Formats: sequence, C-alpha cells, structure tokens
Amino acid sequence: MSSGDYLATRPRFSPDYSRLVYFGSTEKFLSHTGNYQMKVIDWQGDRTKAKVVIDQSLEYPEDDSEFSGLYGYQVAFATCGFIGSSNRYFLLTARFKGQNRLYVADLENPAGSVRWVNFLQKAKDQ
Repeated sequence: MSSGDYLATRPRFSPDYSRLVYFGSTEKFLSHTGNYQMKVIDWQGDRTKAKVVIDQSLEYPEDDSEFSGLYGYQVAFATCGFIGSSNRYFLLTARFKGQNRLYVADLENPAGSVRWVNFLQKAKDQ
C-alpha cells in the first residue's frame, strides 16, 4: 500500500473503515527524526494510491505561522485520530516553537487544511 514510502507509520482507520490515514516519508533520512507527510488512502477504492493531506515542509516557517510541518520522532504522532464518528476531520499533534500543539486536518480539503486548535486563545508567539 505504501510502496513509494521510505517509512510509513501510525495508520488509523476512519470509524466507517472507508479511509486509512498514516504518516510517512518518501525521502530517506539518517536519524530517528524526520520531516513527514500525512497521507490518506481511499480504502473502498484504489488502495495503491495515497493522497497527500499535509506535505513536507521544506522551508523555515514565517514568524507569524501557526504550523511548521510534521517533524519529530515517529512517536510524536502517536496521539492522533479521527474526531468522533467523522471520517473527514483528523486530529494530530505537532511540535511548534517548543510546544506540542493540537491541530485538525480536513481530509477533503487538503490544500491549507491544517488548523491550530487554540483552546486558550493564546497569541501566536505564546
């Protein structure tokens, strides 16, 4: 299923088993940490093609960014999953400016779909 990936980890089925989300990388890296992509496979369709939901971040984030990409050790994405019975919205954690932040990704709108879940209404730099 992930034949093009150097690494594929943390697979999660949607509640109705129509989608499989996982974190992976097509590029090799030489340490235990890396720059990952989040991908989704239509489990009821062509299981050989994964759609990239969050791509690798190749540039340093701007000062006012809320998301810098998926970096870290493989276990950094252990606390992730679908929201309730939804097969569209996926919660994940990612490190950013020394914090572990909670994000939601919209699997049906991958371009710009990652949003920071800011419960405390903190300023972007806090």
